[in-house]
Amino acid sequence: MSFTLIYESYGLLLQFLILFWISGWLTYCLAFDKFRNDPEVNSEITCYKSSIENTLETIVFSVICGLIPTSFGLIILAQIHFLQLRYLFVGLAIYTTITLVFLLRSKRLKPCFLSYPWKFQFHWSDIYLLLILALGVFTFSKPAEYVTTQRDPGKYANIAIQLAQTKGLNFQEPDIQNYGLDKQKLFLSTPIDQDLYSEVFPGFRLVNLDEGKLVPQFLHLFPLWLSLAFKLCKFEGLFALNIILSLLSLLILVQIAIYLFQSKMIGLLSATLLSLNLSQIWLARSPFSEVLAQVFILSSICLLGLSVEKKRKGLGFLAGLILGMTLLVRIDSFLILPAVLIFCLFWRSKQRSSFSFLGRPFLFGLIISTTYSLSHLIIFAYPYLLSILGNLQKLFFDSFDTTWVILLLLILAISTLTYKGMTGKLRSLFTKEGSTIYNSFQDTSCINFMKRDKEVMLVVCIFLTLIFAYGYFLRPQLASGDDILPLPKPYQGLIRFYDDLNLIRLSWYLSPLGLFLSYVGILLAIWKFLKTQQITLLLFLLVLGVFGLFYLYKSQAFPDNYWVIRRYGQITIPGLILLSIFSIQQLYQLRPRRKINFFLF
Repeated sequence: MSFTLIYESYGLLLQFLILFWISGWLTYCLAFDKFRNDPEVNSEITCYKSSIENTLETIVFSVICGLIPTSFGLIILAQIHFLQLRYLFVGLAIYTTITLVFLLRSKRLKPCFLSYPWKFQFHWSDIYLLLILALGVFTFSKPAEYVTTQRDPGKYANIAIQLAQTKGLNFQEPDIQNYGLDKQKLFLSTPIDQDLYSEVFPGFRLVNLDEGKLVPQFLHLFPLWLSLAFKLCKFEGLFALNIILSLLSLLILVQIAIYLFQSKMIGLLSATLLSLNLSQIWLARSPFSEVLAQVFILSSICLLGLSVEKKRKGLGFLAGLILGMTLLVRIDSFLILPAVLIFCLFWRSKQRSSFSFLGRPFLFGLIISTTYSLSHLIIFAYPYLLSILGNLQKLFFDSFDTTWVILLLLILAISTLTYKGMTGKLRSLFTKEGSTIYNSFQDTSCINFMKRDKEVMLVVCIFLTLIFAYGYFLRPQLASGDDILPLPKPYQGLIRFYDDLNLIRLSWYLSPLGLFLSYVGILLAIWKFLKTQQITLLLFLLVLGVFGLFYLYKSQAFPDNYWVIRRYGQITIPGLILLSIFSIQQLYQLRPRRKINFFLF
């Protein structure tokens, strides 16, 4: 089966690309607020001053910034049942007009155009980057043949096509009102009265039987992007969306390497390995939501790195905004929140002036986007949210007793005391500053300990080594978990978890050598952070650590569950590939530099 684009589709695609590009570039210009020459801020921010401002990088940042207004436009139009191309085009046109007028009136467009975001330069490394993109097109461009199934790829495609025919997130199906017991036995696995919010169509849940009202099963931002791609280019667009997003991830990974490790070559090599990684290829060829979440997370780290380098609080605001939007893509994106909380607490306690200037806009953008995402989940995606909460209740509270409450309270108390100790605020718990008790505590507090880089690194090295050894060698030998998961329909009964799907499963996609180099890279990156206090590197390590530890612990699944790979696609595999290349670079720099006389053999 083949599909041919007509000239009308080309016209719509061209209009969208023009509006998308202009809105993204103007947003990028708008983020370059007035420069603040604050010596205190400049002295506290550790940054790298060799980012090459050329045409290709400007295109990358403009595309990243274009994702923000377009994503919010899709969500808002779907909420008010005006999900049509003409309304999206009108909304983007209004946004670009308002932004352009503001930039012209504030006299910021001319210096923004001539100095900062746009420089017509081309460098030799861009040729290699273009070759990487060509390699990515070759490896990503063969879509998966089978997506019309009951599994997630088919459901996403079905949701996207249905949303393309409707004007909002919910619609009514009159035939469902006539679902008697005979039809329910024929078409449904479970009668409606026994299953709250039944999945009557693939990818849709029933929320009102009397009205026949249905809502999408999953979170909505990725299906809306798929629906937009389907409207613009039919099935070619539906399958090409993740290919384009995967290519964008390659470009963003190069920029992240510049801000984290001061080396574009690390980013180029990492992008090359990611374009050849089997898990990334598999995700790019099917309509999976992990690729969009991957782009959002990497884009946030990239924008924060540029914000710290250029000292532009507008870019920090955009970084927080796009990070919070990830909550509209996947439910496990809530793992971002504890990592960002630790990140902001550390930044504020160590670099107060730079946090006030750059950290608060980042946190403010994250709060706005997170609040909007949570409101959307509660109002428009409550069936999916309730199903997730029900699964968590089955998983964690089948054997719930008061012991869990005591443990949670102890963890909360220890965390509070640790934070206060690291920020030097325990004097309120003892006595006033300057007293003997307070001074003696300060001599043994975590502040002085944190200043000892070698001691901290030793503790971190031992801790991570124990985790690595446990996850790779010990945990696969343990017994399976309890019988708590039912078999998928039409099978009956329960199945045990399998504990061999942790670091061993991850090494299938990184190779054992790559996994070991990633472990070395983590240690080297932590040491680099302890020496330089680089803020962007801290956010990267925290987000990678939270996602990695959570899914390496929760990697128990069915033996045939191929989607286990998707758990590592958002940040774990791209991040570990980046760290493995960083470890190779650091080990290469430690090589003996004396000349070897080959005639001595």
